Amino acid sequence: MTHSAELSSDGSGCISRMNNALEKIPERLASAEAHLQDNLVQLKNAKEEIGKPFMFEAEFNEKTARLAELDALLSMDDKPDGSKDKEADRQDEQDIDIGSQGHGTDKQTHDAEKPKATDRAAPPKSTNETSTHEQNRKKSRDSR
Repeated sequence: MTHSAELSSDGSGCISRMNNALEKIPERLASAEAHLQDNLVQLKNAKEEIGKPFMFEAEFNEKTARLAELDALLSMDDKPDGSKDKEADRQDEQDIDIGSQGHGTDKQTHDAEKPKATDRAAPPKSTNETSTHEQNRKKSRDSR
């Protein structure tokens, strides 16, 4: 435990501060002893808790077993080496083709629905970049 007092250039002020710090020592000692007693009680309680069995052990074991079952069900299509079964891959591809009704795969359909950066309406950077459609419209206007 350390005790500190702010000292100054005034001699009588320094003596007063040191006396005040000395008078606070019994209070600080009592506070530290009370804190120590609290910590000892907490240590005793913690040691008692270590000896008790886990209250939710049965529930934990049930949930762990169920998790293992679900993991096994989710990985049924996977081979032990982590690669997917070729037959399952073919079935997945057929499902996608059937689901898309001849419009390409789901991924292609999904990608077509996403707006692309090039789909944004931006003014052409030069006349060479104007679309053929726009050029034809200009020609038809000019010919009138």
